[in-house]
Amino acid sequence: MLACRTQSYAPRTFEETGVSVPLNHSNLYNAMIYPFTRMVVYGAIWYQGEANAGNPSYACKFAKMIESWRQVWNQRTNGLTDTQFPFGFVQVRNTKNI
Repeated sequence: MLACRTQSYAPRTFEETGVSVPLNHSNLYNAMIYPFTRMVVYGAIWYQGEANAGNPSYACKFAKMIESWRQVWNQRTNGLTDTQFPFGFVQVRNTKNI
């Protein structure tokens, strides 16, 4: 089990802020993920490049992202999306440090 020292993470959306510019790193989430959160999903697959390889905080951030996505999808589909839907991922290793 990971001991994570991260703050509670909930992506902020345009609807919540009323701001017309992207906030922090949420611009891709707001533009490409959030619009689909009203659709019932049965699982997700995440393909991660090597840019985060070796980053000690990445595991905690990634776990929080998965938790947040599951919560958001469940809420926005009125409970039709399972709060524990499968989340598969592949992370490419960094070939520069071989």
